[in-house]
Amino acid sequence: MDKKNLLIIKYGALGDVLRTTYILPGLVKKYKGRARIYWLSSRGATDILRFNPYIYKAVPVTGKTAPSCLRKIRFNYVISLDDEKSLAGLTNFITYDELTGSYVSGGKTLYTKDSVPWFDMGLLSVHGKKKADMLKKRNKKPHNEILGRMLGIEIKKPYFFGNRKMYEEERKVCRRFKYRKTIGLNLNAGHKWPSKGMPVNEARKLIVALAAKRYNVAVLGGKKDVLKNRLILRGIEGGNIHLLQPVGLLRFAARIKNLDLLITSDSLALHFAISQGVKTVSFYSPTSAAEIDTFGTGVKVLSRSADYCSYRPDADNSTITAERVLKAMGKLKF
Repeated sequence: MDKKNLLIIKYGALGDVLRTTYILPGLVKKYKGRARIYWLSSRGATDILRFNPYIYKAVPVTGKTAPSCLRKIRFNYVISLDDEKSLAGLTNFITYDELTGSYVSGGKTLYTKDSVPWFDMGLLSVHGKKKADMLKKRNKKPHNEILGRMLGIEIKKPYFFGNRKMYEEERKVCRRFKYRKTIGLNLNAGHKWPSKGMPVNEARKLIVALAAKRYNVAVLGGKKDVLKNRLILRGIEGGNIHLLQPVGLLRFAARIKNLDLLITSDSLALHFAISQGVKTVSFYSPTSAAEIDTFGTGVKVLSRSADYCSYRPDADNSTITAERVLKAMGKLKF
């Protein structure tokens, strides 16, 4: 039976790459098991894609043209999901029969009619940024529902394939903690989106309150969060409060898998938790909460400020408080 060559171009943020992998089972079903799926992405996303059995080959972007190994293939279908001209333009170096998503023509970055529901709300919107932002704020459909309709597939559940050895190693780490229940705190989101994070004073209140409730408190983050996490924990003591050092993506995923609950910003940590069925309390200031589907495993805390979902890096996050997060926790059984 002839294979159908499919190419997905999704380079963007690692969390977006992860949640976009949810389309793969539906594509395999749509092509009746004949889909041979290639994925063109960043080198940094390799670990997220490495163990995914639905992907035939993950190829990193290495320049301004498509890698030579892809230029030799005729693709039956290409799904191009990035706004950037350099990435959309990669379609010009690939031979294909059908395209959904972004492409470059006449020096302009455009998008196909069947991808309007997604790109109309983004940087490429034909309506301009002001209306695109308004559409994004009004949107009530999650990412997976929009993509599913675009592609004519059903996205039933999230998933992630990680490193089994690391899962066991991180499980042993959790067993060393003082109490039985472990809550992870990923309260920042790097330098690009500082307002995604929880204000420092509220983060400190939250840690103290959780520690007093006899939970193990594991403070997480990437390399860019180290200084902020140290600032948050300054002067706070307790045998059940743990600052965990940054690790690679696969170990980070394994660490999150072994938590009983993750309290987190809109970040890669959130998507690792959702994809592995870990319960979450997530909070949102500059970005859209509606766009994130927790598939029944999470509770959301939304900013009450006027600039909620404004996609401003300096959005007002002052209403993301420890009190509101603790109240949201009460809605979950874990």
